[in-house]
Amino acid sequence: MKNSAFALASLIAFAVSAQEEPRQTLGSWRLSAGANFGFGLKAKMSYAAPSSFYATPTAADMGSAADIGRRLASGEGVRFLNGAYIAPDEAMQAPYTQNWRFPVSGLDRDTGRLSFETAQLDPGGVTAAGSDDSGANGASIELSRTLFADERGFGLDLAIGVSYLRARNFFRMRGGGRYLGRTKYVYTPTPGSMNANVLTSSFLSPSDGYYGSGGAEGIGAVLDWSDFGEDTISSSSEHYSYNVDASGDYEEWELSLMLKPWYEVTDWFLVDATVGVGLTRSEFEYSTAAAIDGAGIYSSHGSEDEWRLYGLAGAGVLFRAWSFDVSCDILARIGQRDMDVSGGPLRGKIEKPDFIVRLAVGFEF
Repeated sequence: MKNSAFALASLIAFAVSAQEEPRQTLGSWRLSAGANFGFGLKAKMSYAAPSSFYATPTAADMGSAADIGRRLASGEGVRFLNGAYIAPDEAMQAPYTQNWRFPVSGLDRDTGRLSFETAQLDPGGVTAAGSDDSGANGASIELSRTLFADERGFGLDLAIGVSYLRARNFFRMRGGGRYLGRTKYVYTPTPGSMNANVLTSSFLSPSDGYYGSGGAEGIGAVLDWSDFGEDTISSSSEHYSYNVDASGDYEEWELSLMLKPWYEVTDWFLVDATVGVGLTRSEFEYSTAAAIDGAGIYSSHGSEDEWRLYGLAGAGVLFRAWSFDVSCDILARIGQRDMDVSGGPLRGKIEKPDFIVRLAVGFEF
């Protein structure tokens, strides 16, 4: 009888202890790895090629042949490239002047024909602007340790992770326009005129590479400025253009430290949350090329990088089978700053990925 009572008491104690045994929880350690997807990557850039690359001598636009005649008739001078100019001379009776000068290369001594030109750079320069957005893909690895787990299914993990994201050619900018206008003039003296005789005279000699005295002082060859006009000057204009092509790659490495409270809904399904901090090194690598008429191709290549610290918050789910699992986490970066780009010909900013999706396969041990 005593033996039977003892056996019954032992059986009851075993049953009670079996009912109070904690439910199965995740292992103390978990290692996971998988794919990393970043969303919210954007770039807004402007481009400006150095003006020294396409700089050229300029002269104000003198307009049409009729405009040149009107300027001279009103007492204004007209100036062109390479130091060429003609201006009324107050010391002489109109329409005569010795205040003129043209390069030797601009005069045809046989015909008296003068060639001269003006050129104007567009004030906007060789520039472009554009924006682009894209996603970034990569991989991640995470090691976590369960700090505690109770029989009600709640627990807390401490995790450290390393992830990588890259977006190749995520930024692409093209642009173009006009950067230089040039007008060429050819003056042919009226046959038998004073100017025709002066400009073909064997007595006309250059000084320092120019014909003409270049001033109202002293003695010099005299021209009749009234012969410069729409009947004697022909002109042609041309415009020089440019095209810009710029592209850039983005990549980052992130080191994260996280606390992950979780709850086991069933033995094979778990939901969790994430709070923590992330430290990222971001790099933007770019290449640019500008094809400029008359100046060639200006190209550049460079990169900029920075380190940033920010907060992490998110939620996820995990499906478990034996010691293996599949998980999905969605994380938001809190307080992340944009990346400023100010190197070379590019200026602007990059908005880095602010939402991260991680799909991983894990092993518990």
